[in-house]
Amino acid sequence: MIDLTEIASKLPIQFYTLPPSSVLWPYVLVNCHRPEYGLRYLKRFGQYIREVIVDSGVEIFRNPSVKDYPGGYWTQAKRVIALGRRVKALCKNATVWLTTPDYPDDYHPRNLWLSDKVTNIERTIESVFYCVINYPSENWLISLQAHYGDPYSVLRSIELLAAHDFWFEDYEYYAVALTCQYKSPKIIAKEVEVAIKGLRCCRSTFRLHLFGPTIRVVPYLVNIQKLSGVSSMSRSSSMTHSANPDDLYRRHYVRRYISIDSTAYTKPVSTLVSRIIGAEKRFSCKSEAQRVIYFICYVARLCELCGRYDLAAEVLKTIGVEHQYGKLLQFLKG
Repeated sequence: MIDLTEIASKLPIQFYTLPPSSVLWPYVLVNCHRPEYGLRYLKRFGQYIREVIVDSGVEIFRNPSVKDYPGGYWTQAKRVIALGRRVKALCKNATVWLTTPDYPDDYHPRNLWLSDKVTNIERTIESVFYCVINYPSENWLISLQAHYGDPYSVLRSIELLAAHDFWFEDYEYYAVALTCQYKSPKIIAKEVEVAIKGLRCCRSTFRLHLFGPTIRVVPYLVNIQKLSGVSSMSRSSSMTHSANPDDLYRRHYVRRYISIDSTAYTKPVSTLVSRIIGAEKRFSCKSEAQRVIYFICYVARLCELCGRYDLAAEVLKTIGVEHQYGKLLQFLKG
């Protein structure tokens, strides 16, 4: 077993994923649409898991003929709750977040709009209120949707919540849900900035999650968190006390409040990484052993994008390629 718990805790951006079965990662994503692999992982490592997000399974909307969840959002909310209970039974010490069912606009723009007045945003907010009113004791991750190509439209979600007297102070965790199909990290970062400004009008502190964004957005998120999460200690004074990255992070920032998730590590990566597993061409994972190598390389890239080159080298040691650290990361950027 490869234990990356310490690495995960040191990253400035919290990362949820569904790792290979032989790698321990404390922040796990379980999909309501296909939960079996995630449940098997939690059955093995449940006692070590710190947080789990139960995703509502929006990928069903990749099919343009699908206009709603089977049985509607109210039925999907029950499925999420039922899966959440199974997760809690396996991870008794973990915090389990249940995602309110939402309606994305990025798979097929406007496809889930009922009209110009009832768009994916309005449908998502209706789902949010159903969840919090009918199941107030659940640990909800509140979905904030937007219109594809318009990062400022996420404010519409926050405004609708506020207009209907949403209990912002009762819910800590919010998700900018329209991020997984954007190729440009800049537009994702803009949507995050807009969401932060909007939420800060409603509550002083919160956590913000991004569903499945491109990993290239990570440097933008680290910078946003630095600018918006700085403690009362001045930057110049805190920097003089220690050169240790972990110490600087603890002294410098109130906390890490931005998180992302992804399971994209199984996709084709660089030719150099493929050669580690004895191949000349790039391809997706074909075995559990390959999943481990691809995952390690993905986490190393994540560390590098967070500015933690020390952590990247430490991660790569687990598969014996730390001597290729610089070259490997150079290829991973491609």
